[in-house]
Amino acid sequence: MQGQLTIRDLISEIDKRQMILPEFQRGYVWSQTQVREFMRSLYRGYPTGSFLIWKTPDPGLVRAGAPVGDDSKYFNLILDGQQRLTSIYTLVTGEAPPFYEGEKLFFNLYFNLQSEEFAYYKKQAMNGRAEWIPVTDFFRQGVAAFFAAHNAESEVYLANFDKLQKLDAITGYSYYIDTIAEEDINRAVEIFNLVNSKGTRLSASDLALAHICASWPEARQSFRAAEAELAQHHFDFKLDVYTRIAATVATGSGTYDSLYTTPIETVQESWAKGKQALEYLVNVLRGDAYIDQSRHLKTPFPLYPLIVHVARNGGTFSSQREKRDFLHWMYAALMWGRYSGSSETKLNADLGALSEPDPPSRLRENLVRERGRIKVQAADLDRAGQMSTFYPMTYIVARSRGGRDWFNGAPLYSKGAGAIFGLEAHHIFPQSVLYKSGYTSTDNTHKQIVNQIANLAFLTKQANLKISNSDPLAYLRDVEERFPGALAEQFVPMDESLWSVDRFEDFLAERRRLIADGINEFMESLIAEEPEPLTTIDDLIARGESLGVEYKSSLRWDYRENQVNKALTKVVAKTLAAFMNSQGGTLLIGVADDGEVLGLDKDFESLGAKGNRDGFELTFRNAIGSYLGEDKNPGVELTFSEIDGKTVAVAACERYPSPVFVEDGDRSEFYVRAGNTSRPLGVKEASEYIKSHWAAPAAQLA
Repeated sequence: MQGQLTIRDLISEIDKRQMILPEFQRGYVWSQTQVREFMRSLYRGYPTGSFLIWKTPDPGLVRAGAPVGDDSKYFNLILDGQQRLTSIYTLVTGEAPPFYEGEKLFFNLYFNLQSEEFAYYKKQAMNGRAEWIPVTDFFRQGVAAFFAAHNAESEVYLANFDKLQKLDAITGYSYYIDTIAEEDINRAVEIFNLVNSKGTRLSASDLALAHICASWPEARQSFRAAEAELAQHHFDFKLDVYTRIAATVATGSGTYDSLYTTPIETVQESWAKGKQALEYLVNVLRGDAYIDQSRHLKTPFPLYPLIVHVARNGGTFSSQREKRDFLHWMYAALMWGRYSGSSETKLNADLGALSEPDPPSRLRENLVRERGRIKVQAADLDRAGQMSTFYPMTYIVARSRGGRDWFNGAPLYSKGAGAIFGLEAHHIFPQSVLYKSGYTSTDNTHKQIVNQIANLAFLTKQANLKISNSDPLAYLRDVEERFPGALAEQFVPMDESLWSVDRFEDFLAERRRLIADGINEFMESLIAEEPEPLTTIDDLIARGESLGVEYKSSLRWDYRENQVNKALTKVVAKTLAAFMNSQGGTLLIGVADDGEVLGLDKDFESLGAKGNRDGFELTFRNAIGSYLGEDKNPGVELTFSEIDGKTVAVAACERYPSPVFVEDGDRSEFYVRAGNTSRPLGVKEASEYIKSHWAAPAAQLA
């Protein structure tokens, strides 16, 4: 395939699978602007480069499959030009090319017949204006059919017929096709990296993944599968995160340099360990760290040292103490922007700390050496807004304090409230009130004062709308009366004199102090010494079931029917809800009612490829999130113990600060402990129980 081909020819070649993509190629990355400017260049006939094709009998793993109806022993793989070819194919055919993967494609490009400009569809500017035509519709129909389909606009089209012809001529635009015949895939990868350095710049991760795929073609698919799986649980990391996990676990380095001399077998083994470590950490983040999705993290970099440490040490933290120690550093790294500049250099230093005694302390020393301190001061929060690294930390600590919505009493993260980005950042002193009291929206200093963290609380959208223009003195009193303690949970000063508009800046100063103190107390609690537990699992089994202890044979394996019964996960959730609505308790999973230790082997087997502790915990956490709400996960500590060679799961929780309901479809069920069983309460009975145990009204029963 040497010489010249028109765009029309190129599309035909792609449809016949005569042009395919090697697996080591990155995905589609072009932006809207790049696509629009590319089309503008084609329309004006400007040079837009050539295409480089790799002709080989052994391409390795490819995207788009083998050529259609072709017995040729050679494959034509795109080395340079994928971004342009994907854009051309998408705009001309209205479909994604067979080899497409990556970022969003753009189909809604329009062309103005009078000004000859390209722009993306905007209803207000384009609707009803005949001079704006949809580019893809035009290409798919052709000039004649397009005229026939738009008879009402024919006058405008006839007046600009020369421009329509010029637009149509884009499909006849010719490209020079340069072909290389290279049988060594590593040499082809080297050429790919060299030629693509002149286009949309390849990241270090792009180059690293291309190198990995040269010897391990299935790597991208494995990374993509992990990406898709965790995205279902709201941890939506980009592909480069998975590439770096494989590299850092394999090399122990913050840069990719040593990856290129690392045997591919080591990379494969390291990826398996790194993937398991990441899955374990996601459970830790959801269950212990009040981090419900990847968007709570300003950057994934603080996770890499944790992943490498866990991968090197059997796939888990060695103890609860070690887990809290690493979480303490992770929070500090996120708050203080440890990786805000020279990320790889700092990561290299932090990975080096993992080989020293007491890694969390060494990691903290690296951070303090750069930042000077970990402790937060009130001044750090002055004029810090929603983009500040302290903003998600304020939310995390508020959740750890049992933070509730001020108008329905729901925990900050529940099915009704959603995650942090599903909540509204509510202005405690409404903007409209402040802008009528001397502050102006056009003054940047005033805007920073009004919109800082100290004036923001986390509420549901519905609640935020209700009080958008309310006097804080009036509505804050109402909130405290209806939900005692809810204001303090979100660091609101309880001195009512500070709730007046004329004391606004005094309110801010005091709330900055309370937020800083709250963060510091939370951080210090993570590394405080804890007494040894007074009760062992052997003691719990020896004493039998009680008000605060219950046994379950399994999480999802039905011993009577000898098969999986997913309804059993609800039984586990009901028990935990009953504990939370009473005085707390401990649930042993893998122990029969009579105290016989059955273990979790049947549960593990039922989980297939996820048949291990991480898979069990993921299923367990999903059950809690589904039936009780994701906000309950941090309140349940899940550990595992070995008894006579059998694994038992230990789920412990304390009394929850608000009523806990089991949600099953459109039904809300309420359970409490009665002796050694979990008892459901009817609406009237539950209402009376809630009134006597919590100050908040039982709105959910209404």
